[in-house]
Amino acid sequence: MMQEFTPLDYIRIDVASNFGLDKETWNTRLQWFDEYQDKLEQMVLEADEPALFFAGVEAYRKAERGQSINYPISLDATASGAQILALLAGCERSAMLSNVIDSGDRKDFYREITKMINQYADADVKISRNDAKDAIMPSFYGSTKAPKDVFGEGALYELFQKVMSIASPGIWNLNSMFLALWDPDALEFAWTMPDNFHAKFKVKQNIQHQFSFLGMLNTVTIPENKPIENGKALGANIIHSLDGMVVRELTARCNYNAKHVTNLRKWALSNVRNISRSRSKDKTLLKLLSNANCSGYWPVRLLDYFDKRNIGLVDKTDLLEMLNSLPIQPFQILSIHDCFRVHPNYGNDLRKQYNIMLSKLAQSDMLNFIVQQLGNKLPIHIPNREQLAAAAVNAEYALS
Repeated sequence: MMQEFTPLDYIRIDVASNFGLDKETWNTRLQWFDEYQDKLEQMVLEADEPALFFAGVEAYRKAERGQSINYPISLDATASGAQILALLAGCERSAMLSNVIDSGDRKDFYREITKMINQYADADVKISRNDAKDAIMPSFYGSTKAPKDVFGEGALYELFQKVMSIASPGIWNLNSMFLALWDPDALEFAWTMPDNFHAKFKVKQNIQHQFSFLGMLNTVTIPENKPIENGKALGANIIHSLDGMVVRELTARCNYNAKHVTNLRKWALSNVRNISRSRSKDKTLLKLLSNANCSGYWPVRLLDYFDKRNIGLVDKTDLLEMLNSLPIQPFQILSIHDCFRVHPNYGNDLRKQYNIMLSKLAQSDMLNFIVQQLGNKLPIHIPNREQLAAAAVNAEYALS
């Protein structure tokens, strides 16, 4: 089971994280705070994030005195792109490295792969975590330039590829599939997410144009909407669209309309079975239900379109399951990509909701849902879906 903490503990953890211990275990961070709590004010300039560290210390002092605070703690996804890729691919090794599967430790995805590279490289080669990070994630999206900038084009680059195929075999194979999906004649790629968010990007090719100015010939490069034979942008954009959905879903799950949810629960438990289909909101609801059935992922946005007149459009068991998965009471969150800030009273709830979303993503058929919209008609078998879904619910450090 996921370990839970008190609001004061979350502030302690936050202070330690902003000092520079964000990749350590909860216990390490709490022990560090206990060791230095009497001299924290003198350590501000030593912190990785001095302003946040100072604000966290001030908040802790006030909370310790029993005063109310408005300071939000920060909890970050540990390599959110790798987490999503691991679940799409059903890759248990990648899921463990990105903390979707609990290993008993707080894994650092980039540090673990860096250690493997250095372990097998020549003794005089030492790759830093930051350099490895610059190569790892772009390589998951088909880039060869980024890893070659770090490792060169010789034996070290070949070692990097071998390590990636061993450490994250499912993601590495998924990368090849994204590259194979590229349509060399396409001017744009578009797909719809389960919450009906429409993702689209135009294919751009850099075209050089020459012009003369003051008797001198000049060249300017302009990106133009033209096909590319071997594009690599598809994988990255698919994962970015899922990253965005995670933020939308988490925000909606945490800050739901309490009165509306109470009414939905009452209607679901009653004999109300109305099935209105003609109103604008009914049509949007039916579209969302179609997306949910095709993807296997039920977006919480569905709740906004249910009312007493269309509650019968869905099985009450499915609706109650979604309602019962929400936190007991709503709360606000602030997000910057995969960093989420909440009042420390809601640290446990935020982590639970993030885990629930990862679990539902693992159970879904999201990969097929998206790639079939891009022209791939052959179903892709995703292994380990149930195992990953069960593990994600109890993930200790998926959000930390």
